[in-house]
Formats: sequence, C-alpha cells, structure tokens
Amino acid sequence: MDKIMADIHAFSVKESRSFDQTKRDVARWHFNQLFSLQSDIHNYTYSILVNVSNILQSLLAVLDLESFVLAVNPQETASQPFLGGTMKGREFWRGMRNGGDSGAKAFKEYCLRTERSDISGVSAAISCSSKQSSKNVKEELYDAVRKALRSVSGIRNAEMKWTNHDRLFTYGVYLVGWPSDIPLKNPSSLKANQNKRLLELLNNGTLRFIKSILLPNESSETPDEMISEETVLPTAEDDVMGDRTDEVFSWAIQYEEVTPSPGYEAKNAPVLIEESAESSIESARPRKRVRHGERIRFHSELESYNGEPLTVAPTDPHAPNFHPVSSKFKDAELFGELVPKDTELLCTSSGFVTETQIFYTITEDGVSVMCQLIHSSVGLWYPTIQFTCKIFDPKTQKMTWKSINVTNFTCPPTGLDRRSSKADEFSFTYSSKPDSDYPESYTIRANPAPDVQIFLQVSRPSSVPGWKIGKGEQGGYSNFGPDPSSPEGYVIHRFWPRLKASGHVVLAGKATPVEGPGMFVHAIQGMRPNLVAASWNFAHFQSNDLGGVSAIEMEFKTTDAYGHKGAGSGGVSVSIGSVVVGEKLALVTAETKFPGETQNPDAPVKCRVSHLNPVLDPDTTYHKPSEMRFEWAGPSLVEDKPGTYKALLNVDVGTVEQPKGLIEKVDVLAEIPKVLKMAVNYVAGTKPYIYQWINPAKLTITEPGSETAVEANGFAYNEATFIS
Repeated sequence: MDKIMADIHAFSVKESRSFDQTKRDVARWHFNQLFSLQSDIHNYTYSILVNVSNILQSLLAVLDLESFVLAVNPQETASQPFLGGTMKGREFWRGMRNGGDSGAKAFKEYCLRTERSDISGVSAAISCSSKQSSKNVKEELYDAVRKALRSVSGIRNAEMKWTNHDRLFTYGVYLVGWPSDIPLKNPSSLKANQNKRLLELLNNGTLRFIKSILLPNESSETPDEMISEETVLPTAEDDVMGDRTDEVFSWAIQYEEVTPSPGYEAKNAPVLIEESAESSIESARPRKRVRHGERIRFHSELESYNGEPLTVAPTDPHAPNFHPVSSKFKDAELFGELVPKDTELLCTSSGFVTETQIFYTITEDGVSVMCQLIHSSVGLWYPTIQFTCKIFDPKTQKMTWKSINVTNFTCPPTGLDRRSSKADEFSFTYSSKPDSDYPESYTIRANPAPDVQIFLQVSRPSSVPGWKIGKGEQGGYSNFGPDPSSPEGYVIHRFWPRLKASGHVVLAGKATPVEGPGMFVHAIQGMRPNLVAASWNFAHFQSNDLGGVSAIEMEFKTTDAYGHKGAGSGGVSVSIGSVVVGEKLALVTAETKFPGETQNPDAPVKCRVSHLNPVLDPDTTYHKPSEMRFEWAGPSLVEDKPGTYKALLNVDVGTVEQPKGLIEKVDVLAEIPKVLKMAVNYVAGTKPYIYQWINPAKLTITEPGSETAVEANGFAYNEATFIS
C-alpha cells in the first residue's frame, strides 16, 4: 500500500495535480474496473445503502435506536437521493422544515461547494507558497490543518493541539507523519521553512489525521471543559449550513446497550451532575468555563474514557498497572466473609460500570436454570437494565433463552434495602432470618415473555457463608491503573457458593418443578468489559453426595494493556474459587499467574483452570478446549479438620464435530447485523464468544490428613469466554 501511495504521489507531482484529487480519481477508476457496467455500479451501491438501512432498523429492534440515513451523489446531478432508516427517522426527515427533497438537494449542493473549496484551497496554498510571506505560510498551515482535522474527526469546531498531539484523542483521531526534527510547537513559534515543510507534508498525505475509536460521549461540539487559551472558537462564518452545533453528534460503537430503561429509578444512586432533569447530553455537560492557566479537573467518574486515563502517565512506564486481588492477601487471609453491604446493588448512573446478580440452579436430572440482572452504566448515558434467563434440559436438548430491557426499574423497592430490586418484568426480593438454618434468601419472580414465567426461592445454608477474597472494604477488588488507591477501573466478585433452590418454571403453559442446589454471584466491572480481560473461564459443580458438595472457580486473563510491568505486560491470569464439602465451606483460594511463569504443581494454594487438547473452531476462529481441568487447594476452613483441602475436576466437553453437553456457542454480537458486527470487530479489536456446557462430572476431593481421595458425582456447568 505504501508503494502504491508513493506512485500516486509521484504521478501527481509530475502532472502538477493535487495529490488528494489524484487519489480520488484513482479510487473511482479502480471502482469502475471492478464493475464492467455502469448499471452494476448503481445496483451495487443501492444494495449497500439498503443493507445500511436494514442495519438501522435492526438497531431499533435490538437497542431501541431511532435513526435515518441520507445519501446523495454530488457528482451526478440526475441521481436521486437515498433515504433509509427507521420509519420514525424517515418521517422526521420528510416532515422537518427544509428537509425532504429540498433538504437532499441542499445537501448535494453543500457537498459540491465544500469539495471544490477543499481542493482549490489546499492546492492554492502549495502552488503559491513559494511566493508567499512567512505570515501567509503560517496562516495557510493553520487553515489547512484545521480543515483536515475537522474533516477526519467530523467535529466542526475541532482545533489542533499543536504542543500535545496526544490530546487529539478527545476528537477521536491521532496525527501521523510529523517530522521528528520539527518540535511540537504552534506555527507562530516555528521557523518559516518548518511551516512550509509541514504544509507540503500535509498536502502530499505524509502528514495526516487518522480516525481512532470514537469516544462514547463524543459530540460535534467542543466540550466546555476542553476550551483553553489555545482554542479558537468557531465564528459565524464557519457555520456554512446555519445549523445548531448542539444538534450534531456522533455515536461510538459499543457492546453495552445505551438506551435508558423506561421508568428507571435507582434511589440514592450517585448523581453525576446536578443540572436540569433533561436527559440530553447537552444538559448533562458541565458548564464551567476554564480560565486562563486554570487546571482542568474532571469528575472522578469521568477521569477516564474507555478505561484510558486522562491524567499524566506515571514516571516509570514499567510500573505495575494491574493489582490482582489474588496477590493482595496471605494464604490464611483469603477468606473474607460477606457483610450485608457486599451484596447491595450500586446501581450507579455514571462512569462505565456493569453490575450483575446471577442465580444458578442445577436440578437432580441436570436441568440448568439461570436468572440474571444486568445493570449497565455507559459514560454519560442513562443506565440500561436487563433481565436474562436461560433454561436448558440436557435430555431433550431444549433451551429457552430470554433477554429483555426492563421497564420501571427500582432499587430498592419500598420497604426493602438495596439487596432487592424490581421492575415490571421481574423482582429479586431479599429476606433475612438470622439464627435459622437458612439465614438469607431471595425470592425470584420473573415474567420475561408471555410464554415464560419463573418463580424460585433460593436460600443460603447457615453452614456455608458467602465469601469474597480478603476481608474489609477493599476485599475482593482487582484494581487497574498505576495507583491502586485511585484506580482507572476495577473488578470484584462476591459469592454464595452453595444454595438451595425450590420453585417452578412455566414454559408455554406447562409448569415444571425446580428443585436443586446452586450458587449466587454478585459481580461488578468498573470499566469497559473489553478492557478488563481477553478471556474468562468459569465453572460451578454441584452434588448432593457426601452431604452436599460445591466447587466454583472464576478466572480472567488481562488484556495486553494491564500487567505487572505496565502497558504491554498483560496476560495476567487471576483465579478465585471455593469448595464446599458436607454442606460446609471447606476452602477459599486464589492464585495469580504472570506471563511466562511456571506454576508449582504441588503448591499448597492453587486455583487453576487448563484448556486441554484445544482445537480450532471455524465458527468462532478460536481454539476451544476438548477438555477442561479445574484445580483447587488451600487452607481448611473447617474447624475440626486443620490442614489443606484439595479438589480436582475434569470435564470432557468434546470436539467441534462431536461436542458434549454444549448448551450454546454465544456470539455476543449476534444480535448486531453482520456489517455492523465487522465494524465492531475492526474498531474495538474484539469478537467475543462464550461457550457454555453442562455435563455429568466427578469431583475428586482430598481432605486434610488423608491420603485417600473421595469422590462426589454431580453436574458441572462451565463457560469459556474468548474476547480478543
């Protein structure tokens, strides 16, 4: 590609043509060569636009987003404009003043006018530069860079950050091609020959802006907080179309749904900015005007975009920027018993925070029932609250899966604390009975669809306390960022490792009783999910043998950006888990594995998961395991059995062609149409898939002081998640 661009540049110089215009002509020529007939070109273009329109309509169904798209060809006066999108979006455009056909015509004329202006303006700047004064060259450079930045970023009042190019990320772009021998200074501080050289590099394409990942709260208007002494506010002359800048905005592609749940109410939830009750970005934006020389200080929840710090990087770039919970506590301090506050919902409405409560149940015949609440806060948008459930019968291979955005969400409901929540479609009601055999319980009621109803009572035995890794308020937290006391993000998990479930599910009018053991987890990710981990593994084993047995393990591996030696040292594995034997919590364990580290097979504390015999799955392009091995070891928590408990679980999940116990291969982006999904993969570098299995399994347990292992037969539900 570099050689091709060099050849095009050489040709444009030889022919005294604009490099940008030559590139356009070459692109048009190449496109014409791909399609022999002009009608083919029009048909192909039309099919693309139809696909785009279908994508927007799909987003309405999946994310409740209303939208429209208008496309015109400025070069063909006889061509008709294309209007697509949702019905409301199209009707909005047609009914808008100066919209409809006249608006499309005005848009075409505007495109022609600005294209001619851009081409003639840059070409004239270079052709006349040799005759211009130093002042004129400087002014031409200012203007050319400003136009290029605004063109690429799509932000009509964006301004160049001459002395700190890293700040261009606020516009979703970065600059390449700046010569190393020219200092990062304002053109007013550079020499005339340096300005002239920069202008030439900009014209030939060597110096250029490149689009990066869009910011989630990106607006086509410069936020007031970004205005400083070097910012030049746009004048009325910049407003070519006379439209309002606060009506121009762009969206980032993101995994979390950003549509606010109707009727959302989270009592005592943190408030980002106390403004009006309006729900627009404009009303939520702080209004403070920055004075000359004043240091900008963002709200604590806004000090990172997409998990990337806005503050100055640490002095040592190789300082640890990931602090795993599995390395924070001594072996004898790994067990931290849950307190009431630990299972209270945050329901935060600011920052990037995804919070979930999940209840898993496995019946005696292996039916798996999962109920989940997901509370997602995405930047400055209102939270999205979802209820999901999945019911799988391995005998019939029938799976029932429902996922809905709930309405009228409330936390806490009247008369209850923040461990309870409800919406029109579900309710999780916490109750406490101290000094009883089951001191804590939840009542789950859900009606996510007309043909699905769920009622479950899940109770925690008094002999099996809930746990997190480590005691105190910081127990359980893995922190991201160089300063663990002020992290850029965090992850925490809190568990009930064993519970008793009783109730029923109604599917298509048929009621089926649900009785069996299970587990509960309350998890929070305080940053964007694709920045937390490159992969996850999870398993929970349940059996009624030996008086009641449970084994759970959760592992995640960090992305390359977070590790024990700063950015680029990622791939750190964090594993936490527990084992219940005889309806008593026997051990809680945790382990950290750094890249390249060899683990001791006889370590007294172990928490490990291994993918055995991995094979390439062409459906996902990931190497899935054929078998998974989970290992536990740690100090005994049973008073009359001091020493070390150990446990081992091997689960055969089969091959790609002959899977065993496969519930589903979940394409996380499956609800997004293919074209948009490809864009997400490209922009975010992720293509997440979750493998879910449930199989009969055997847990091998070695109790303290015993050389003979005992076995418990039950069922193992496990997941392997690949993100990047």
